Amino acid sequence: MNRSIKTEVTGVGDKLARKAEDLSDTATTKARKAVHSVGEQLGTAADSIREKIDGTVEETSDVMSNVKEGVRSSAAYLQDQGFSDIMDDVGTLIKRYPIYAMLIGAGIGFMLVRRRTRGDGR
Repeated sequence: MNRSIKTEVTGVGDKLARKAEDLSDTATTKARKAVHSVGEQLGTAADSIREKIDGTVEETSDVMSNVKEGVRSSAAYLQDQGFSDIMDDVGTLIKRYPIYAMLIGAGIGFMLVRRRTRGDGR
């Protein structure tokens, strides 16, 4: 009887050892999958960030090109037109858009008065 209990205990011990080994293998496999999944997600996030940065750089480049072209166009206009021609153009714009001209004038006047009352002279 002693021998059968010993055999049974050994059998249970072997089963427990196999079960622990299986659980260890399962945990290792799940950990590897989790690490792989996190790695893929980080890679995807990095790709997304890289695409957004590339898009932002392109948009910024486009805006800067438009600003540069606008400045060149304005400089060419100022060089080609005399002072009296520019004043005629401003007068035409004021006649065409009197409300906008009045609002712009009021805004400029407000900024000048505010600057003067602050006394900082900037």
